[in-house]
Amino acid sequence: NKDFKTREECLEFLTDQAVQGGYMDEQSKQSVFEREQLSSTAVGNLAALPHAMDTEHVKSNISVLTLQKPIPWGDMQVQIVFLLTIEQEKSALWEKVFLRLYNFIKDGNGAEQMRKIRDFEQFMSLFAEVIP
Repeated sequence: NKDFKTREECLEFLTDQAVQGGYMDEQSKQSVFEREQLSSTAVGNLAALPHAMDTEHVKSNISVLTLQKPIPWGDMQVQIVFLLTIEQEKSALWEKVFLRLYNFIKDGNGAEQMRKIRDFEQFMSLFAEVIP
């Protein structure tokens, strides 16, 4: 439930947390920003799915950030951000995880459900249904 105003603030926060947690290195962090420059990772329904292009030194992880208010993210507004990192050795999972999240956001109204949650236990319960 952060009060960030820009996409860059969100990405800095999420990637810094991922680096500190040992989920990615600085090179992978930089590749998240490079990926975002190619095209926006906003997918609609106030959600974005940024990810690292360089996965050589990442551990599989999904970081989630909710914002107090929607912010501009390319051509769309975003209020929930899922930072995806999938280990290079597990790259076959990438499409499966991405599609599950995407379908949850687009078809299951999942982003709306997640934006309303303020309790960690409720969040984990809902998220566990998406990525078991």
